Amino acid sequence: MTRADRGLLAQIENGALDSSSSLADTLRKCVALGGLAGSEELRDWARRELEGYRVEDELPYYRTLPGTVKIDGVTFNAVITGQQLSSYEIPEFAREEITAGVKMTQGIAELELIERSGSEVKLQHPHMQNLVAYMNSQRAERDGTITTMYWVVGRASVLGAIDAVRTNLVALVAEMRAMSVGTGAIPTTEIAERAVQVVIYGAKRSPITVNSALATGSSSASVDAGAAPSAPASRIPGWVRGPWGFTVGLATMIGAYAGIAAGMGWPPF
Repeated sequence: MTRADRGLLAQIENGALDSSSSLADTLRKCVALGGLAGSEELRDWARRELEGYRVEDELPYYRTLPGTVKIDGVTFNAVITGQQLSSYEIPEFAREEITAGVKMTQGIAELELIERSGSEVKLQHPHMQNLVAYMNSQRAERDGTITTMYWVVGRASVLGAIDAVRTNLVALVAEMRAMSVGTGAIPTTEIAERAVQVVIYGAKRSPITVNSALATGSSSASVDAGAAPSAPASRIPGWVRGPWGFTVGLATMIGAYAGIAAGMGWPPF
């Protein structure tokens, strides 16, 4: 294991905590950590954040942002810019897809570039222009022509998505350390993938069973192996226990023998 390998977990944490550092560089270190740990889930998540999400990928919740649908267009006597559409003005077959939120599938470097572009960001669905052509075919000439359709997303929302990635990186390191991975160590495959499940996919934390805690002395709980288990409280009255206990027991045995002897025809004492 090289010196760089030993410090990889700390480098990821430091890069994620420093808002001025390159988030893309930190994610690349996360890909490298996933390779060393043998964790396919960690590598795949970091690469999707770097390269962007494909259509068939499940998009994390923080990459679906609120946005308004707007159009530009022309009429006989005016130019329309930034006219907001209500959901009812969008054809029903496309309404849910267009109004359910803006899916930010871009890689993290492009996302950061979008965030720096201004207070409002204009984005388009791949099929919006086809939708524009359909809507124009259904409009009367007096209503004018739509030239383009787009979403407007606030810069703060884009910044929130980027910040969520940084927070996830810090949380991944924290989960691994909570499972006894030291700063200079590489996590096992099981630990790395459990951290991804908890942080990225919201799985519940499962308890960790320590089988050799007493042998290694690593357990925080102490057990006295030489102590005998405590006996349950006796239900025999106090006056029976002690010197009277033997007398009561003997009388009971004598009475039982006398009953059996009478029934069997045995001689008495």
